[in-house]
Amino acid sequence: MSNQIQHINPDGLSKNPVFSQIVTTRGNGKTVYIGGQDAVNSKGEIVGKGDIATQTEQVMKNLQIALSACGGTFENLVKLSIFVVQGQDMRSGFRASQKFLGNLTNPPAIFVLIVSGLANPDFLVEMEATAFIPEQNSWRMEKTKVVGQTKDAGFQIGVRKTFAVPIGTVWNFLFSGKGLSTWLGKISLENFELGKRYKTEEEIEGKVNVLKPNSHIRLTWKPKHWTNTSALQIRVIPSKEKTTISFHQDKLLDSKQRDEMKKYWDKVIEKIENEISN
Repeated sequence: MSNQIQHINPDGLSKNPVFSQIVTTRGNGKTVYIGGQDAVNSKGEIVGKGDIATQTEQVMKNLQIALSACGGTFENLVKLSIFVVQGQDMRSGFRASQKFLGNLTNPPAIFVLIVSGLANPDFLVEMEATAFIPEQNSWRMEKTKVVGQTKDAGFQIGVRKTFAVPIGTVWNFLFSGKGLSTWLGKISLENFELGKRYKTEEEIEGKVNVLKPNSHIRLTWKPKHWTNTSALQIRVIPSKEKTTISFHQDKLLDSKQRDEMKKYWDKVIEKIENEISN
C-alpha cells in the first residue's frame, strides 16, 4: 500500500482554498501530535504582546520547528486547531499565517475556536497540530541522516564548478555590479561592504562578516519569505590558469529549503559560466 495523505473536498460541502474539509492518511508512516504552541520563543519570552499578527507568526515558526524536528514540513499537516482570544482581529492573524500556509498544495483541515482566555493572559492565539509523515521520510530521520543534514549546522548545500579562467578575473566578476546581481541580487556596490548589513532589491538581506579578496567571503543570507537566517561562504580556489568557485550554505531550515537553494545555486553557476567563459 502506498504512503499517502489525501485531501478531500466532496460535492455538497463548501470548497475553500484555505482549508480542506477532509484529510485521510494511509500506508506506513508516523503520526505526529504537536502540543499547543503559543507566541513564546526559544528563550521563553512572549513575542508580540498585544499584537495577534506578530503572535501568530511566532506560533507558526514554532510549528515549523516542531515539524522539521520530526522530518516533516507544513505539507505534512493533517489538522490544525486554532484557539483565538475573543475580541482579536482575525484578519490580521490570518494574513500572518498565510506567510507559512498560503503556498501549500493542499491545506490541512482547520478548526477554529474563540475562547475567553488562554493559559497566560498575554497569549492571544494558540495552535496545536496533527501531521502524518510517510515511512520514507520518517525512516530517513530515525535510521540515517537526511541528505544534506548535519548535527550542528542544520541542513546544508554545496555547489562548485571549475572554470578555465584566472582567479583575478573570477573574483572581479563576482564582486562587480553584474556579478553581484548574478549570485546575490540587485544592490549597489557601496551598500555591500565588510562588517555592514545589506539588502537587495529582491529583499535578500544579511551581513558581510568576512571578505578576503581573491580568497573567500562569508555572509548571512535571509530572503523575505524565510523565517530563518542561513550562513553562506563563497570561495575561489586557483589551480594554474583555472579557478574553482565554491558556494557552501548551511543553517538551512529543512530539506525543502535545501532543495530550493540547490536549484538556485545550480542556476547561478550556469549564469556565471555564460558570463566569464565567453
